[in-house]
Parts: sequence; structure tokens; C-alpha cells
Amino acid sequence: LIVEKSKVAEGGEYNLSGERYRTGPIRISNYKMVPFEKVCTLEYGASLPKKKRVEGPYPVMGSNGVSGYHNEYLIEGPAIIVGRKGSAGEVVYVESNCFPIDTTFYVKLVDPRTTDILYLYHLLKTLDLPNLRGGAGIPGINRKDVYKKYKLPLPPLEVQREIVSEIEGYQRVIDGARAVVENYRPHIAADPEWPMVELGDVCRLISGQHIDKSNYNMDGIGIGYLTGPADFGGTYAIVSKWTTQPKVLAEKGDILITVKGSGLGKVNFLNIEKAAISRQLMAIRVHDAVPEFIYSNLIRMYDHIQKLGEGAAIPGITRNDVLNLTIPLPTLEVQHVIVAEIEAEQALVHLGRRDSPYRLRGLPV
Repeated sequence: LIVEKSKVAEGGEYNLSGERYRTGPIRISNYKMVPFEKVCTLEYGASLPKKKRVEGPYPVMGSNGVSGYHNEYLIEGPAIIVGRKGSAGEVVYVESNCFPIDTTFYVKLVDPRTTDILYLYHLLKTLDLPNLRGGAGIPGINRKDVYKKYKLPLPPLEVQREIVSEIEGYQRVIDGARAVVENYRPHIAADPEWPMVELGDVCRLISGQHIDKSNYNMDGIGIGYLTGPADFGGTYAIVSKWTTQPKVLAEKGDILITVKGSGLGKVNFLNIEKAAISRQLMAIRVHDAVPEFIYSNLIRMYDHIQKLGEGAAIPGITRNDVLNLTIPLPTLEVQHVIVAEIEAEQALVHLGRRDSPYRLRGLPV
């Protein structure tokens, strides 16, 4: 991307983020295109009151969604929250009063009489705001860049509501498809001649440790900290908390398994270099098998793992429960073939999953 020096120097900022100067796609509308800030503005979130960090009914909104709850709120719902730092550009809708923290923007309507907030939410989701991320350190977006780059189509209010109604109809279909994804279990037709091995024979198990709330943050400072299945995506874990005092680290390629709580047995891959993990998680580091093959077996064994944790007030399994899980283990060559077959199947099942490695381009999420 080549940019005129005069544009870089414009306003005296000398901002060297390349995406700031990239021309967006042409947007065609039957309705008048209105400057972004004439429809809505992006307002800064705030730091939580340090002396009143008390849990309550109001969601605390971080850069990619709910990161906790508080007994105070900053804005009234329904509201639209846009990530400013970290997962910058992510757009989240929340029905209730909430507390957007200072890694976010919240959206303020210029004239609520002419703009439906749900219409605006769906519209902002189409803008690909994450592509505006730039700057040194923690990636972030600048609201001036958003104002400068985008105009918004603004039909009459009744048309906006018709559009929302149509989108919600599509969403019900998508939700049904996602239910299929959530309940998907790969089928592995085991050959009776394959040896049965315990997971501990082919994997190393790393138990997570708890980090006090005072030692982690939602501001992107330090190393990622994963506390449980709430941080799981379709396939890969998503960091929403960070810590400067990590205790136990999982590494890229590890399989994360939930060993305590209602999400017992859920698994995800870690696809970043390192992340701290809490005591609700264990990291499975595969050394004598194909990791994707082990991962598929763990998904297949979800119901069995759930039963292992029954009986306690808080469902949970031990290290030995994990290490003693028994799986059929063919040769590495056969494992790779089975993984390829499962991935082909998942390419159909995972359509539309944003974080899935099998997602086909061009389909709506």
C-alpha cells in the first residue's frame, strides 16, 4: 500500500498504521449514505471503580464480550459495544444495563427517533472494523479512522425494522445449524486389531492453577489467561483476560480440556504461542500420536467424560481420570487418513463458524 506523504502528515499525527489509509470496498445502497458520526458516535468506556469491585447483576463488557459482572453500570441497555483494544473492532449487542470498560467504545445514537439500535448493530457487523486495527503494542482502532472511512445507509425507521425482522429469521436458521455443530461427535470406526492405549501413554498432562482476580486484567497487559470453557471458540481458545503473573503455561498445539464445572469435557486447541491456564483446565501435550486424532477422540468421548464427573457438588475429573482414558490407536499414517476424513466432514458441519479452520469463504456468520 503506497500512501502520499501529505496524507500521513495530515493533522500532524503521522500515524503509520497502514490500514488507516486503505480504501474500503464500494458500498451500494438504495438509501442515502450518511456520515458515520451523523448516525452514531463511539464513546470511550471507563475503568471499573477500584474501591467497588463487587459482583452484581450488570455485565462488564470487555473488547470481545462479557468479562465479568458488577453492581454498578455505566450505560443503560440495550447497547452496542465495540472493542477498542485487544479484540478491537468486535461488535457486541447487550440487552441490559452494562459497564463497558476502557478497552471498548460504546455506541451512542445521534437521534434514536431515526435509528433502530438493532438495525445499527447488524449494520456495524458488516463493516469489518477489525481491519482498522493498528498502532504499536496492543492492536487498537481509532474512532477518527472509523468516522473517516465509513458512511452508513439509513432507510426510514419502519424499513430498518423490516430488515431486522428478516435478519432475525435468518438467524433462527443459523442457530439451528449451530446446534448441529455443538452436538457434533466425530465417528471413528475402530479396527479390532488396533491397540487400545491409555491417554497417558501418548500424552503429557499439565494441570492449570488459579490466579487471583487482583493478578489478571482485561486490558491486554501481560500474557493471555484462559479460565475455562467460556474462553473456548469453535476450535480454538479465545483470550479475553491477561496476567503479568502466570503460573502454569499451555503451549501452541496443546489440547485444552475442561476438568471442572458445567463445561466438563469440553476441548479446544491453543493456537497462540503460550497462555496461562486456570485450575478449571488441563493442557494435553501429545508426543506419540497425531494431536488432531486425539482431539477427535476426546470430542467423541464427551458423554463418557461427563459421566466420570457425576456425583460431586461441582462436576470434576482428576488427572488420573484423564490419563486413564482409553482410545484405539492405529499407526500414524492411518491416524492422518482418519483426521483428513473427519476434517472433510467438519467442513460441512462447521460452515459459518468464524474461528473454524474449515470455514468456507463467503458464507454468513
